[in-house]
Amino acid sequence: MQTFRSGWVAALGLLTIIGVGSTTVQPVAVAQEIQPADEVIFDEEVYGYLANWHVSVNALILDRSTPGGGATITSNPGGVPYASGSDFDFGLNGGVDFAITRRLESGSSLQVRYFGIDSIATNSFVTPGNFIGGGFTGPGGTTILGRYLTSLDNLEINYRRPWTERTTLLAGFRWIELKDELTYRIGPTARGDYSYINHMYGGQIGFDYLVLDGDGPWEINAIGKAGVFANVADGGVLLSAGAPLSSYQTSDTRAAFVGELGVNATYHVTEQFAVRVGYELLFLSNLGLASDNAADSRTNPTLLAANVYSGDVFYHGFTAGIEYAW
Repeated sequence: MQTFRSGWVAALGLLTIIGVGSTTVQPVAVAQEIQPADEVIFDEEVYGYLANWHVSVNALILDRSTPGGGATITSNPGGVPYASGSDFDFGLNGGVDFAITRRLESGSSLQVRYFGIDSIATNSFVTPGNFIGGGFTGPGGTTILGRYLTSLDNLEINYRRPWTERTTLLAGFRWIELKDELTYRIGPTARGDYSYINHMYGGQIGFDYLVLDGDGPWEINAIGKAGVFANVADGGVLLSAGAPLSSYQTSDTRAAFVGELGVNATYHVTEQFAVRVGYELLFLSNLGLASDNAADSRTNPTLLAANVYSGDVFYHGFTAGIEYAW
């Protein structure tokens, strides 16, 4: 995971090589003159200056959707639910979002963006009767501790082209890695660890629409992106009781969809410096998720040696940060 998170640094270096040229802030012509569309990138114009470089650093405060997939631990016999993915409420978790944009001579721009966030939740309970699930069977009165972790990393490179004074279209490549892990500690030593990693690669298209661009310092824009990805989902379950007992793992490649929507309000403090707040929505479908696989293999963990069961993830929440243009 750390290797992936360091990958965006190399992409930023590539952007710097592509964007060689003057980095001097250039004054825009007086209002009476009209600049040709192919010489202006409208959404990089701030306070009368045409910026060659644009950098933003934002804090993410997002909530991961409650896991699904049905019951993961039930009564034995009877199948009465004792536990499920819905027991884990992630709440708001923090992450980071970094982007750098280079304006090209054509008036278009090239943008590299990275963001990452970890979502963690825990749950504990005592089984009211005999149970099955989490890779084990056992008697009533057993204490079970559950821990759920989802780690999301995103790296994307987008080509942005002004379409109108308010609309910029974009197309690019996106790389997402989502790790989903559910661990049940059963009694003093037994442990069922369900872990999946989704490696997603694909293209996307989108838009950046300037909703408000008045004479004052405020600016509001809406952003949308959608893409189809090849998702290599691999994982399974590792069962242990002080020492490893058994492991059932497999890999599967399937198509996945990713959609993103955001609204940002930006206040330009100076010609080059601004602060911003926003709201973010992110949807990822057809993933290999721990809770779904724990539920679908509840009575037979060996199923995970040949199957990766799928589910969806949804993030939403707030962003806040700073921007600098020069």
